[in-house]
Amino acid sequence: MARLLTYHPHSIEDWIGYARCAANCNHLHKAFDAYQRVLSFDPHNADALIAIGQIEARAGLYTDGLHHIQQGLAINPKASVDTISYISCLIARAQWLEAWQWITPILKVNPTYDDLYPYVYRIARHLGKLQEAAEYFHTRIQIGNEEPPSRIHAYLALIKVSQAKTPQDYLAAAKEAQQEVWAPMRYYAGAVILFQCHDLTHALKLVNKGLSLHPGDIALLQLKETIYQTQHKQTLAHQISDEIAYQEGFTPQILILQKRVAQNPQDIGLELQLARALQQHGNYAAAAEVYQQVLQRHPHDEEALQQLLLCRQNALDSLDIAVKQGKL
Repeated sequence: MARLLTYHPHSIEDWIGYARCAANCNHLHKAFDAYQRVLSFDPHNADALIAIGQIEARAGLYTDGLHHIQQGLAINPKASVDTISYISCLIARAQWLEAWQWITPILKVNPTYDDLYPYVYRIARHLGKLQEAAEYFHTRIQIGNEEPPSRIHAYLALIKVSQAKTPQDYLAAAKEAQQEVWAPMRYYAGAVILFQCHDLTHALKLVNKGLSLHPGDIALLQLKETIYQTQHKQTLAHQISDEIAYQEGFTPQILILQKRVAQNPQDIGLELQLARALQQHGNYAAAAEVYQQVLQRHPHDEEALQQLLLCRQNALDSLDIAVKQGKL
């Protein structure tokens, strides 16, 4: 394809072919640049816009990714879209209803699209649609000749415990959790049930068993922190909070700034401090998202404009390196 482009440097078809080959060979930055070249010839090329958005989504540039994917879909509503990329962008921008309306018709047609089920649970919890989510999980379990994916029984257990009112309800949730094949999630669901039943000692034991198998599991760590807080063991809770921050690539300074920004959402100065801290720590995509928030209210902020461009480039570079190294 590269050789063809030396003969046809203005061919949209050849640039798209080159971009697809580059993406399939894990050269995502080359693919991104090639799709940009397509847009320089045809700014309304839906496939190129969507492809760029999907790469941005993988890089954690969710605002940019959502913008380009939706721009492409507006041009061609029937264009092919990677559902995980699009859903990730919608969730990151807290567009929960749009995510639900996109994901559920897909599952109705293809209930064995197993990668979607974690998103179904997460979205349903935010929208108060857990009962509807349970119906999708039940459908998946009942499909003949197909083993249900891991976490399905755990999600059902979590839904049942959230709706439990009697001891029998909690027992039913526990039985559902025991059917989960992925041990960390089974322990997590069981620990949540015990926590809801105020049995903190045994809940903590299950959490620790899960962490022994999967030490960096964020859900288990967050539940452990909650248990310690409920037991008024603040020192231990703070230690777990620091561990969560480490697992998610944050520093104590970043956590403090995140809390201050949440408490003072109109303070541009705090947002810029947070963006700088994220950028300094190498969290370029997260920094880019904060700079985007600044620019939504102050479109001509020079620092945000300049640093956003740098963070975008660095986030794409980081994605390219991670993919080539087999980390993604």
